[in-house]
Amino acid sequence: MAQIKTLEQYKDYLVTRCGYPVMNVEVDRDTQLENIAADTIQFFQDYNYSEGSQLEYFLFAVSAQQKTYNLSGLNINGAFDIELSIGIDGINTLFAPTHELLYSDFVRKGSILGTDSPDYSPGLTLTSYDVAMLYLKEIKNQFGRGFTVQYNKQREILTINPTPNDSMLGVLYLYRKEEAIYLYNHPLVKDLGYAKTLVQWGQNLGKYQVTMPDGISMNGSDILNRGLDMEKEVKEQIKAESPVCDFFMG
Repeated sequence: MAQIKTLEQYKDYLVTRCGYPVMNVEVDRDTQLENIAADTIQFFQDYNYSEGSQLEYFLFAVSAQQKTYNLSGLNINGAFDIELSIGIDGINTLFAPTHELLYSDFVRKGSILGTDSPDYSPGLTLTSYDVAMLYLKEIKNQFGRGFTVQYNKQREILTINPTPNDSMLGVLYLYRKEEAIYLYNHPLVKDLGYAKTLVQWGQNLGKYQVTMPDGISMNGSDILNRGLDMEKEVKEQIKAESPVCDFFMG
């Protein structure tokens, strides 16, 4: 079969793999196969954090005294961290009282190239860049306000704790779901959809008996169990191929 590019082509693939048109596959196309496709894609997105959902860095504006944000429509599967642009609870680090008190003891003030001012001692040149960056990092670690994020996937609501006192810009670390049309051709998405179709077909048949394309006669219970075994195996493969994600699902 050619590349699958639409939901209808994916449903065609599932029933063809079950034996259609050589045999009748008793699964409703408009409702049951639609649900199978949706459930298959959702499982792959939720448990494969390399191809089903991908890590992205999202520029995010935080408003003062607001802790919840509606992220509906952004196709987000989870958020696990945020880095805000201002380090000491809304006061720019370079102009904070903490900076004024500690800078002279932490970083040696150096001379500007070409000046002989007695107010400076040698040292603050480009070679001191790393020391200055360490200073800013320590200021943030010791006196900054740390923020955590929680994402409610059902409501698509992001919560930031504690509530920010000031409006800030930052980077939100999140996982965004891959679109379904780019997943239909993945071998594990095909296998999981096929297994789920067997399960649904077996449930629909009940005790009725059919002859499979390989010549084996099976009743509904046999098809159901065959599908359940395969579904379990494929789900384990999907989880095993995914790297460990950076947040807990819940």
